[in-house]
Amino acid sequence: MEIVPLSEVKNLLKKMQKDRELSREQNITLEYAEKVVKLPASKTKKLIKELMDLGRINEIQACKLADLLSGSEEEVTAIFSKESYSPSSEQIKKILDIISKYF
Repeated sequence: MEIVPLSEVKNLLKKMQKDRELSREQNITLEYAEKVVKLPASKTKKLIKELMDLGRINEIQACKLADLLSGSEEEVTAIFSKESYSPSSEQIKKILDIISKYF
């Protein structure tokens, strides 16, 4: 299974749309992506890599953080709520500092 950030999904669907008509579900996904994606795919990839370089953050979590561009401790904590690893306040601050560079 490949983890794909929403910004890449948006790009893939736009390319597909040029070649053929999208299904209803694909159109809904594209509309959603166009509304919520805040960064281009290239910057999203850089952000994901930077978050993963912190350590203890896997690709799925980094993708979620990059897709949401979380701006609060509560949002970051929510992403890790069902995980065995829960970042400390210091680590959450580092995560938020990295994310804030991309706003």
